[in-house]
Amino acid sequence: MKIALLGGESAGAKLFDELVADGRTPTVVATEAPQAGSIRTSALWARARAEGVSLWASQDVRGDAFLKFLTASGIDVLLCVRFRFIVSQPVLRVPKLGSFNLHTGPLPRYAGLNVCSWAIFNGETTHGVTLHEMAPKIDGGAIVFRDQWNMDGRETGASLTEKSVRHGLPLFAKLLNVLERIPETLPRERQDPAQRCYYGRLVPESGIVDWHQTAVFIDRFVRAADFYPFPSPWGAPSTTLGAQRIGLIKVEPTDKVPTGNPGYVESVAGGSAYVACGDLCLRVDLVERDGDAFDASELMARGDKLGST
Repeated sequence: MKIALLGGESAGAKLFDELVADGRTPTVVATEAPQAGSIRTSALWARARAEGVSLWASQDVRGDAFLKFLTASGIDVLLCVRFRFIVSQPVLRVPKLGSFNLHTGPLPRYAGLNVCSWAIFNGETTHGVTLHEMAPKIDGGAIVFRDQWNMDGRETGASLTEKSVRHGLPLFAKLLNVLERIPETLPRERQDPAQRCYYGRLVPESGIVDWHQTAVFIDRFVRAADFYPFPSPWGAPSTTLGAQRIGLIKVEPTDKVPTGNPGYVESVAGGSAYVACGDLCLRVDLVERDGDAFDASELMARGDKLGST
C-alpha cells in the first residue's frame, strides 16, 4: 500500500515510526522543512530523510508539483496528523482509498483549533479523538473511528494533547488493516451538523484573567493554556501588577477564604502567592514576564493588587 503522510510536531514522527515498524513505510512525507541557516530539523523530517522517503515542505502541498507527484506515484491513502496547512480538494481526491485525518477532539462537538484547551476551559470531564475522512468542510468528514476516556482533574493543554495523540495513533493501524483487507466494510458515520461546534483562533476571555471569577474558573483557564515550557497557542492568561503585565503559568485553587477584594495578594509562602478570587483564593506558583518564568513570590508581595486590564 502506498501511503502519503502529512504530519507535524512529535505526533507525525510517532506515526511515521509506527508505519515503518509495521512494514508500511510511507511513499511520501510532507512536514516542516528545516529553516535556512538553522541546524534544527523536525523529528519527522529527519526520520523520513533517513528512510529515503520523498520529502516535501508542508507549504508545498498547496502547489501543483505536489499534486502531480501524488498522482504519478499512485498513492492509495493519505494520512494526516497535526498538520498546519489546509489540504486542497484536488490533493484529497488523489488517493484511491481516501484521505483521513486524526482530530484531537470529539467530533462534531469540538471541531477546529486548540480543542484540547477548549475542552479543559469548558470544564469537560471526558475527552476523545476522532479519525475522519477529510472533506471540504474542516473537520466535517465522515467519522471512521473514535476513542474516548475520562480526563484527569489536573489536565493541561499540553498533557491532554499528548494523551489525545497517544489514544489516536492506534486508530491509523485499525484503518489500514481494514483498507488492506475489505475496504468496503470501513465504517463511515456522517456527522450531525446540529451538534457541530467550531473553535477558531479567538482566545477565551481575550486572554485576560478576571479575578472576580471563581478560583476554579481561573484555574481551568490557566491549565487550558498551559503548554509550559513550550509556547502556548493562547499565550499565558495575563494580569497586571502596576505597570507590569504578568502571565500565569501554574496555579491551583485552594479552600482558603480571602480577606481582601478580588486580585488582592493575601500572602506569599514557599515560592507561591495566594490571590483573592471571586470566591476563594488561588495559589499562583509560576508566572512569566517578558518571556521569562519566575516563581510567583519573586514578582508578587503581600498586599499587591493584581488587575484585569
